[in-house]
Amino acid sequence: MLKVVGSLLASAVFLLVMNLLLALKHAPASVEQKYFESIHGGFGIKDIYRQRGGADALALYEKLLDGASSRIWAITNRRFVNSHFYRLEPALNCSVSIKIKIVFADPSFEVSWAGGRDTGINLQMRLEQQAPPETKWKQYFEDGPLETLRQLPSGANVGDLEVMILRSICFSTCFVIDDDVFFFPMLAGVDSGQDPTIHVGAHSVLGRCVIKHMECIFHSSEYCELIYSNKNPAP
Repeated sequence: MLKVVGSLLASAVFLLVMNLLLALKHAPASVEQKYFESIHGGFGIKDIYRQRGGADALALYEKLLDGASSRIWAITNRRFVNSHFYRLEPALNCSVSIKIKIVFADPSFEVSWAGGRDTGINLQMRLEQQAPPETKWKQYFEDGPLETLRQLPSGANVGDLEVMILRSICFSTCFVIDDDVFFFPMLAGVDSGQDPTIHVGAHSVLGRCVIKHMECIFHSSEYCELIYSNKNPAP
């Protein structure tokens, strides 16, 4: 039943988008210009990438990371460390004022219900129609990404690096690189990891919403916990 409803919803969305594009195609140039001004100027959407891990999106991530000067936030994306680790050291050495936050889903966070109990990570994987591996997520996290990040420069003469864990049942991923924001939800289905990503400015309507949301989480001990800082790199 859920698959049928999902298919109908997907079809309805597809038809809606197609009708919109057709309407714009045959609309006067002034209508198209107003639409562009609303989406780009009003909401600050710079671009929409077909895949968050596509070649065009990755090229832009790399370009922005290489020029980052004020902040780099990577939220709940385990692949970030593997893909962009070697760009973090130059960023930390470039400026003592840069703030880098790497945030992972809490490997110990669990959800319970009448029929059972499981980690939030495993629940999301099942939602994406993937079979969770027999992995002890906490051990994997401590021996993998966290240990890797501990190798980055530390002390008073480099930028700030904070590694945090996030406790939330609503998984979403976003990158913030200076004033560029990329965000997308972790959706259901096997293609969740390749769903489109939206690129907006940090000071736009959408960008401000994302920044405010993440800042609220960063300052909440209930939802977010600091587990490593390169300013106090005690084991």
